Amino acid sequence: MVRYIGMDVHREFAQLAVLEDGLVCDEGKIGVTPEALRAWADGLRADDQVALEATGNSDAIANLLTPLVGRVVVSNPSKTRAIAEAKVKTDKVDARILAQLLAADFLPPVWLPDERSRSLRRQVTRRAHLVRQRTRIKNQVHAILARNLAPTPPVSDLFGRTGRHWLSRQELPADERATVQALRRLVARRRGIVRERTRLKNQVQAVLHRNLVPRCPAADLFGQKSRAWLADQPLPVDEQIAVASALR
Repeated sequence: MVRYIGMDVHREFAQLAVLEDGLVCDEGKIGVTPEALRAWADGLRADDQVALEATGNSDAIANLLTPLVGRVVVSNPSKTRAIAEAKVKTDKVDARILAQLLAADFLPPVWLPDERSRSLRRQVTRRAHLVRQRTRIKNQVHAILARNLAPTPPVSDLFGRTGRHWLSRQELPADERATVQALRRLVARRRGIVRERTRLKNQVQAVLHRNLVPRCPAADLFGQKSRAWLADQPLPVDEQIAVASALR
């Protein structure tokens, strides 16, 4: 008899519910590290079906479980109305609803990309983030020029060679000039201010999260111990490159 398993996934654990022979039972919690998931999966049957909602680490979980069970469905949470509109929202209730919807074949699935597609999507996402950051910085510089009655820049790229030369010739108050110089350094070196450091830290945490790597035991990801710990984590090559770039 096919078992339908609902997983309500969180950062550190997943709540489980199993529907079999028309009865739904709570199956407790499991960790969402690769080791914990593999240990749990050893008890699964080849015809089991598993459902979970799309989250930051759902791709990695689905990729791990797919070869071991009959079917894995990652549902679109915005379309899972039975969960979104439930009057009582607990982890156990959400896991039960997922199992029931899976058994009724009512779950709206999302597309699960292969590893090459996932790698390309991550790279595109990182590139888009860098472009948005650069745009925000350029807007800050344009605002400084506008409030100090500076003329419109004659070039489109303020951070190119011609743009930097033009900026250096503008008459600005000392504090505004210092801000412009700091923003220029931020674009050129991708470092320098606390906010940038926090952004990079969050980027590394997101990489760890979607690859089911546990939280770093040290508080400072940029410290020597954390760098050594990160170097030992099993990550795809593109993710390793992203982490190394963030920690420069």
